[in-house]
Amino acid sequence: MSTLLSVILAIASIVIIISVVMQEPDTSGLGALDGSSNEASWGASRGASQDDVLKRLTIIGAIVFFIAAIVLAVVS
Repeated sequence: MSTLLSVILAIASIVIIISVVMQEPDTSGLGALDGSSNEASWGASRGASQDDVLKRLTIIGAIVFFIAAIVLAVVS
């Protein structure tokens, strides 16, 4: 049982690392100082963009990671 949880923990951590690294930064650095932003947060494709999918994948991976870590701590 602990081996399975360890594998799930390792897979969840790899998913979190990859999804965080692939995400675009929310700010434009010093380019955000002038107030010009080209974000389209309203539209028909809201929720289907790559950034939204990566954010959702990060949240799901974090939930799986924490549940597996808690269960692994209780089991062992």
